[in-house]
Amino acid sequence: MAATALGTAVTFGVGGTMVLYAADGTTAVNTGPLAVGAIQSGEITHNEDSIVSKDSVGVAIAHTVAGNDNLELSITAILSAATKNNAALSASLPLGNGRCTITGCPVIKMGPWADAINTNTASAPNTYLWIYAGGGKVSLQNDGTASFSATFKRFRSIDSSSSAAAVTV
Repeated sequence: MAATALGTAVTFGVGGTMVLYAADGTTAVNTGPLAVGAIQSGEITHNEDSIVSKDSVGVAIAHTVAGNDNLELSITAILSAATKNNAALSASLPLGNGRCTITGCPVIKMGPWADAINTNTASAPNTYLWIYAGGGKVSLQNDGTASFSATFKRFRSIDSSSSAAAVTV
């Protein structure tokens, strides 16, 4: 959807292309990427572990950021493809520790990430892919479009493109 504005500029829409992979990071699990326009909403949260030290009566006396800087991204997308059957397959979810790449979304700086949402782009040439930990769902309706939603996590301490990140234990 193209939009024009008068006055202050705003970010409008999500955009982006998303591809889901198995835990090996190379085997695509959806028959085609969820294309530009398919991603309907995204919510990103920046997290860090922290410790609050309290005195003997429970009053906070110190706040320590303990690291483990990470992002959590919740995505909702419309199932879309050239055919109805392929649209249903476009949101096939991987097993736990599956991966996700996203490109074409607005560039947003968050914590140490120069581009918190997109993966492996010119603006953020990183290898920290989104990790799927389960919990995705597909919603089907008689009077509307089918959609899927899932939550992904990203950690600075896990280079999810390396073969070491996909070791089976």
